[in-house]
Amino acid sequence: MKVPMLSLLDEFSETFSSGENDLGWTDVVTHAVDTGDGHPIRQPLLRHPEARLDAIQHHVASMLE
Repeated sequence: MKVPMLSLLDEFSETFSSGENDLGWTDVVTHAVDTGDGHPIRQPLLRHPEARLDAIQHHVASMLE
């Protein structure tokens, strides 16, 4: 028996992102980065062109919401 694609998409709709900032989560896997004896690397922030600062601030504000 073939199931129409729209029926499958509707059935599993909770597995898809519903918006730009809807990243979801999982508790199925965990992530760790083993750096051994290495210490974190600290670098200064990169400078951005002034023409892009408004767009950067807009994106950061929307992500914080």
